[in-house]
Amino acid sequence: MANEIASSLNQAGSQLKLQEVDRAAQLAKADLLTEMVGEFPELQGVMGRYYALANHEAPDVAAACYEHYLPRYAGDSLPQTLVGTVLAIADKLETIIGIWGVGLAPTGDKDPYALRLCTAPSCLRDLPSAIGKESTAQSDATDWACEAAIFKSGFEG
Repeated sequence: MANEIASSLNQAGSQLKLQEVDRAAQLAKADLLTEMVGEFPELQGVMGRYYALANHEAPDVAAACYEHYLPRYAGDSLPQTLVGTVLAIADKLETIIGIWGVGLAPTGDKDPYALRLCTAPSCLRDLPSAIGKESTAQSDATDWACEAAIFKSGFEG
């Protein structure tokens, strides 16, 4: 999904390196398998960035290993790199698709999987300025993501 979002942005004039997006997507959750994150869950993403840097990954790949968790709560900081932003959007969309796919859509005021935070457009808000383009790139990426989410979830409306 991250690659599709990145490709849409590149078609709109972005200079994203698809190899970096792919690599970041491969490494994004790898730190969850470590004893450090197992013992201290609050370090997920932080340790991912350190492990990626220790493995001589590209700086944007390492940053994305941390940034894809952002924002963690309302008012939290947003990803600072475009690779991190793309990965954060893809990660949140996959969470939404997966939750709906297994029939656990939130109802009423219950939101145990924080789907409202996942659907908040805060990651998309600064996307045009991040790539130096007007809102058409944001619109294209958002349209693609919504179409993919609807298709994968089997929603008919």
